Amino acid sequence: MKNKLAPWFRSPHKCMYDSSNLIRIMSYFGFTSYSRQPFESEIPNIKNVELEERTKEAVIIEARK
Repeated sequence: MKNKLAPWFRSPHKCMYDSSNLIRIMSYFGFTSYSRQPFESEIPNIKNVELEERTKEAVIIEARK
């Protein structure tokens, strides 16, 4: 079935996460993680680094180890 539907449903993603699962996985590997809103960050001048179009419908997590 997957092979028959493949021509209509292509995606570059191998896996997808929601924020709670991504935070859980990051914590397992020793990171402190937070769910963030677009351009809410501890990174100075994040607007110079991130593109606004990449934040739409995105899961945004910031982590620190």
